[in-house]
Amino acid sequence: MANTLNTIFKATPLTVADIQNPAADYYIIKLNYATDRHFDWKPGTAGLFTLPHQKYR
Repeated sequence: MANTLNTIFKATPLTVADIQNPAADYYIIKLNYATDRHFDWKPGTAGLFTLPHQKYR
């Protein structure tokens, strides 16, 4: 399955710009992406985000 995901998704390194915690377990995380890459987000599309060195539950 990992190989299938690698062919569908393209990795784009992101950096964390800001983290807000307005309520209990609700977080708003603002991300920056490299400006030399084209980023075209359309309503209804989705993204898959992972954190390096994090174990999944």
